[in-house]
Amino acid sequence: MVRINKIHPKSHPKPRPKSWGLVVALLVLGAWPVQADEAQDRFRSETEVRLMEMESRFRTVTGQYEEAMYRLTQMNRQLENALSDMEFRLQQIERGQQPVPTMPDLSGEGQIILDGTDQPILLTAVDHANPPVEAVAPPASLKATPETHPEQFLEPGTPEEQFRAAFFLVRRNELDKAILSFRAFITLYPNHIYRANAAYWLGRSYAAQHNHVDAARVLVDAYNKHADSEKGAEILLHLGLSLEQLGQNQEACSAFDELDRRYNDASAAVKEGAIDGRTKAGCS
Repeated sequence: MVRINKIHPKSHPKPRPKSWGLVVALLVLGAWPVQADEAQDRFRSETEVRLMEMESRFRTVTGQYEEAMYRLTQMNRQLENALSDMEFRLQQIERGQQPVPTMPDLSGEGQIILDGTDQPILLTAVDHANPPVEAVAPPASLKATPETHPEQFLEPGTPEEQFRAAFFLVRRNELDKAILSFRAFITLYPNHIYRANAAYWLGRSYAAQHNHVDAARVLVDAYNKHADSEKGAEILLHLGLSLEQLGQNQEACSAFDELDRRYNDASAAVKEGAIDGRTKAGCS
């Protein structure tokens, strides 16, 4: 008798993941959107904070800039008022007396040649027969002068402060002191940015004292050295006015012609002054 054993179906094992790495990757990928959202939120928050800080700093800087501009505007107005006041005072002083001008002996020293001309005009206007007291420098052992001991004629401080001190001497009508201070400044600071201004106000101070000989001498030198400065037009104007006061009408008219040619963008006050000077000198 043949025994037939009971045949059982072959059992198969349950499927298992090939790798736990796949499971971990799936879990990580599932959590990534949450982490990405949190990172984006932090980035947006930090960015907003930084933008607010930048805006605050910008407002602060803008406020400081506006305050500085306001102060600068106020300073410019004060300076313009001071210049207008000084101009008025000097004009009043100049009109107070009109002494007979002395004709200088023109030696040809310090000549300048104006644009469009071949002959030197606008001479130094130094009266060699009767030189001014300032032109004769005494020995330093006897008397200190602005040229020998300039520091003795300037207030303590920076060059800018010393210039302002001399400037306000003119405002107070202390012309003798102002002249000494400006001469000392020019001697001590020959290359300073304020040298043209110092020379201009030195010439104006001489003119206010009706010393047009020294005024012309100083202004000729100033024009030779500072024709291209912001004071160039005013220097040439008052050079022409001083020459007219000295009776040198031809030279004065040449100065006014040069003013028209070279400084067509001069201020209205300078142009009006030149018109008045041309009338007095009889310019054609």
